[in-house]
Amino acid sequence: MKKFFLPVTKTYVQHWTIEEAVRELLQNAIDAETEDPQNKKRISFSGKHDNWTITIESELSKLSLRTLLLGGGTKSNNQELIGKFGEGYKLAVLVFLRLGHKLTIKNGKENWNFKFEFNQDFEEEILTLEITESKRKTDIGLSFVVDGITAEERATIEVSSLFFDKYEVVHTAKGDLVEGSVQAFVGGLATHSLNCIKADGLEYSFNYRPKDVALDRDRRSLTDAYSSYSQERVARIMEELPSNVFYRIMTSKALETNGLYNFEGYFRKDTLKRLRKHLVDQTFLVDDNNLNQFIRHDDDFYESYVIVQASHDRIAQLKQDTSNLIVSNISERVAKCLDTHLQESIVEHKAAEYRQQDIDRLLNDSNLAADIIKWIKENYADVDESALFSLIALFKLPDSQTDTIKDLIRNLKEIL
Repeated sequence: MKKFFLPVTKTYVQHWTIEEAVRELLQNAIDAETEDPQNKKRISFSGKHDNWTITIESELSKLSLRTLLLGGGTKSNNQELIGKFGEGYKLAVLVFLRLGHKLTIKNGKENWNFKFEFNQDFEEEILTLEITESKRKTDIGLSFVVDGITAEERATIEVSSLFFDKYEVVHTAKGDLVEGSVQAFVGGLATHSLNCIKADGLEYSFNYRPKDVALDRDRRSLTDAYSSYSQERVARIMEELPSNVFYRIMTSKALETNGLYNFEGYFRKDTLKRLRKHLVDQTFLVDDNNLNQFIRHDDDFYESYVIVQASHDRIAQLKQDTSNLIVSNISERVAKCLDTHLQESIVEHKAAEYRQQDIDRLLNDSNLAADIIKWIKENYADVDESALFSLIALFKLPDSQTDTIKDLIRNLKEIL
């Protein structure tokens, strides 16, 4: 038998519960499979009533003695992984023991058994590891076996990750929509950050990709949970959802959020246009007795935009302006978002009409046109000539002011 002393007392990370401890082991199994897809993870419960055992396995993993060192891990530079701090399973072991659970690590042909033992040098009970040989024939494979899990603890563990089928999950390439939770998830593991949408009485949170978010040291919370970056991540996930799911949430009459104050403001323009078209297709005639939000058709622009919380006097006025008044029961925040975007679209549309007049004038000034084309091709050689006039049409051109035109084109660098 080999014996090792780790200078860690049982009071370390005293705020951790069994949820944090299991999350550490799950995170290790997830990360191992991310690094090597052949290294499959398996997570299971066995037992009954108020005495359960959880087993977390990685088929091809094996712990080295180096992993006992704080900072001895190898994952800190991989953005696809959840773990970044290196303390990992040692803290999970400590918490399990402090809570009175028996833990065995089946590490290849060895069994690793931890306990608290009084150490004369430190004059304190510290974490102690005893390694014994097992009868297993294979030298690879890693299993964490935790005994004595109560029914309440099992319930806590199951709702803290997406691996026990407790939630309805819609997967996308940008992250996942999780129905039935208010907590944000990262890589399938719950955090304590509230990032959720409530629509028609249902709650939806999000499972972020590890590379898209930052976690605090304990991996309990998103460090940027309320930032514009977080709002944008949610917008990207929402845009990837199947249309029926996206429309069901976004057209809810009562759309509320927690920690996501303006995610709809980060939708791409084509997303807002698609949502607006869906609303137009689904609307019905105005009922003066039951109207909070409605959509008005603009004959000049051939689009629809949203007016929010209109008074009956305003409704009457609009009815005089157009016969195409239609209603949609959507939330005020979505209505405002669509209204703002459509007003911007109308301005762009009107401006484009004037720009086209300038383009027509430009085409009649062959010297100016040739000068612009020559300058663009010198600076952006990969832009073909046939696209240049379409590009120029994106802004209003002043007469014969080549330098000004060049400055404007420089501002289109991102488009190019």
